[in-house]
Amino acid sequence: MFFFSPTNYIPVPFPTVCPSLRATISLSFASSLHLLASHSYSFFSVLPRSLVFIVLVQNTRENRQAYRHLLFTTAGLSEYISGCITYEETLFEKDASGKSYAQILSDNGIIPGIKVDKGVVPLANTDGETVTQGIDGLGKRCAEYYAAGCVFLAIASCIIFFMNSYCFCMFPSLSRLSYPIHFFLFSCSLLSFLFVFICFVHLLYVVGCVFFFSARFAKWRAVLCIKDSGAPTQLSIDANAYTLARYASICQENGLVPIVEPEILMDGTHSIERSAEVTQRVLAATFKALADHHVILEGCLLKPNMVRSGTSCIQQATSADIARCTVRVLQNTVPPALPGVTFLSGGMSEEDATVALDCINKFGEKSKKPWSLTFSYGRALQKSVLAAWKGDSANIAAAQEQLMIRSKANSEAQRGIYAGSGKEGAAASASLHVANYSY
Repeated sequence: MFFFSPTNYIPVPFPTVCPSLRATISLSFASSLHLLASHSYSFFSVLPRSLVFIVLVQNTRENRQAYRHLLFTTAGLSEYISGCITYEETLFEKDASGKSYAQILSDNGIIPGIKVDKGVVPLANTDGETVTQGIDGLGKRCAEYYAAGCVFLAIASCIIFFMNSYCFCMFPSLSRLSYPIHFFLFSCSLLSFLFVFICFVHLLYVVGCVFFFSARFAKWRAVLCIKDSGAPTQLSIDANAYTLARYASICQENGLVPIVEPEILMDGTHSIERSAEVTQRVLAATFKALADHHVILEGCLLKPNMVRSGTSCIQQATSADIARCTVRVLQNTVPPALPGVTFLSGGMSEEDATVALDCINKFGEKSKKPWSLTFSYGRALQKSVLAAWKGDSANIAAAQEQLMIRSKANSEAQRGIYAGSGKEGAAASASLHVANYSY
């Protein structure tokens, strides 16, 4: 099968979704789960700078280790959280017992991931616009993140490749069969044996993706801004779209699911209409670049900002307006092949971020929202946790309870059934906005 490059119409082979990408995507969205941006899908992020939110907790390596251990060992967290985005420091770090944090996450049923960009640098001759760096050496780093402890997965991948190739050559009409429901069609034959064997190895591969302790997905953050001077300029949009697409291509080449994050900061006085216009331009350019780089959308995730009015805008948009504008922008730009959209919180308070996500999932017809619309929060999952913990080991249980409250609240919002269960969090209504936020 062939598809045509949108830029030069040269026929190139249509890429297939490799087993590792398919397995990670399937596990990430099983049972409506999400990311914790311990650095955040229902991922969460654990950021080294998270500790600065509580003045009483110094941002030292020891405190960061204690805080990560608190988060990662929370009993039952995998009921609401499916993945955790970490820094390299966290991925290869070990706790006092000698167990790696990646292993602790995996033991708790949470897929570890890693932030791979190297931060932003100024884009020359612009009004403070930036582009993200870190492409140099990214392929080697991704291979290392994926390979850590994963010899078994490499063997399974080879078996899957050769068996699928054999079936394709010998029985081309059957090459797309990949589900057990077709088993009975080929019982008592050589094909049935080969098919069952392939399914078994695929199952082992999926198990390996969870229980072998290395990164299964990555994240790259591009930062754009809205200013009266005309930002974001087309230069900034194109430069960041290119680096996002190049990063995504490199990740998939190395078996990692890329989370593509084109964040538009909500600093400023702009209206929600202006935010919608900019977000649509940025997402359109991003998906054009992803197509140009032959990125497989079925093995990719988007982490965008919600469409909101600027933090200094006199007329602040309601949650209903945020939902309406956000969904409309997604419908105009995001292909249905993409399996999931994992929103960032963008400085909203914990409760505001949860309510906005709930409104997004309640808005409009489900059939016109073909993606899983979930969360990848960092600050909006952890403010109450830090407020309860305060760096004191005696408060660990209370802090973990706050994490479960917020995780459950956002899980309910992801299904559009949130009814205010997280309102009473230790810092649920506190603003998390930081001007020109970076990490």
